[in-house]
Amino acid sequence: MMNFLFFLIGLLLGGFIGVTLMCLVQITRIHHLEGGHSNEKENC
Repeated sequence: MMNFLFFLIGLLLGGFIGVTLMCLVQITRIHHLEGGHSNEKENC
């Protein structure tokens, strides 16, 4: 029973960390793309 509890806790923590990292990567990617486009508009 204790092993199953540790498994569930690990599964929840792993899922939370995975989702958080994926969101941060997407935010960084969107911010980088928007920054690149705004620089091109300013240079024209």
